[in-house]
Amino acid sequence: MRLLPCFNSRSTFRKFSTSLHLLPLVTVQRMSGPSLFRRLREAEQLLEVGVDDVQLLSPGSNKRAIGTQGLNGCTCVVMLGTAILLAHIAPLPGSYEQWRSTDRDVRQASYDHHEDSLQNVARKNAHEFPTSSTAWGIFSQGPQGSMQTVIQQVQTHLSSIGYEIRPAFYHEINPERARAPKGELVSFHNRSGVAELWLESRKLWPKAEPPSSLTSSATGNAYIKLSLYHCIAN
Repeated sequence: MRLLPCFNSRSTFRKFSTSLHLLPLVTVQRMSGPSLFRRLREAEQLLEVGVDDVQLLSPGSNKRAIGTQGLNGCTCVVMLGTAILLAHIAPLPGSYEQWRSTDRDVRQASYDHHEDSLQNVARKNAHEFPTSSTAWGIFSQGPQGSMQTVIQQVQTHLSSIGYEIRPAFYHEINPERARAPKGELVSFHNRSGVAELWLESRKLWPKAEPPSSLTSSATGNAYIKLSLYHCIAN
């Protein structure tokens, strides 16, 4: 399984070998210029989370940030505390080709897949994050709206174990036209020890900008399959 080649920028990204705290882009509400995700990865300071993966950035890690890319139909759960947890959840398990012509109930398969992934999140955060921790759900918004069933599932699951989730949304686009920082999510602790969260070019936390509003919802099998196609491939 791999991410679709969404990011084809030929720009050369400058490495930095000193502390992440010296990075000037983290002090503003919107980024411009090079991709924060790519700069961190090239500097070997990024703990990268793949599709259908969950990772924990602990205080003693030799990495300074955690992040993922290729968001274009997927969902992310982020827990912010002294550690940072990031889970990247595809719309369905496996590849787009497996689901394109299936007769299976795609909505039920998507629900089961998200439930398994959320259980994995719960297992990994049990001892790291008190219920006062900041929890985020990052959701896609496509031409047919946002997947309300997925949003409700994430909110219900996390609230059942004591967390209040903050939703944020990004827009799905044709992956062939995507350029970084489109589809990127990065989190790290700043100079003050406060966890920051960046979605594409927007700083979500702290002092978040208003999230995109939900205009409609979509629950059909075709929409779920399309989201899977945008997110992953063989």
